[in-house]
Amino acid sequence: MSRKSPRRKPSSSCPCGTGETFNSCCGPLLRRQKEPETAEQLMRSRYAAFVKRNAAYLVYSWLPETQPPDVGELPMEGWAPLEILSTIDGGPDDEVGVVEFRTAYIHADHDHPVHEAGQFVRHEGRWVYSGGAEPS
Repeated sequence: MSRKSPRRKPSSSCPCGTGETFNSCCGPLLRRQKEPETAEQLMRSRYAAFVKRNAAYLVYSWLPETQPPDVGELPMEGWAPLEILSTIDGGPDDEVGVVEFRTAYIHADHDHPVHEAGQFVRHEGRWVYSGGAEPS
C-alpha cells in the first residue's frame, strides 16, 4: 500500500517585496519568533504588518514615546508595493538608522501616497520605529 505525502499549500511571497516567502521573511518577525537585525528589515516587516492587518506588531515595533494612541486604527485597506529608496546606517551594529521608502494605501476608494524618511532606533536592545518625516 503506497502512501501519498500530504499536499502542501503553496508558499506566498512576502508583501515586503524581497521575493522571499512570507514564512521565511517577515512571518517570523510578525510572530515575534525573531527580531529584525537591521532598520530596513524592521521597515519591511512593519509594511508587511500593515498589509496583513497586524496592529499588535505595529504597536510592538513602535517606540512607546512616539506611538500614536490610535495605532490600531491606522489605514489598512489596501497597499501599493513597497519601494525602498535609500537607507542610512541602521545596520546590525548601529544604534540609529533612516529608511526612505515610498508606497500608497487605499482608503475610501482613494489612493494616499506615502513617501517618508522613517527614523529607527535601538530600544531595549531591539530595532523600533521612532517616527518619520517627509524626505528633504
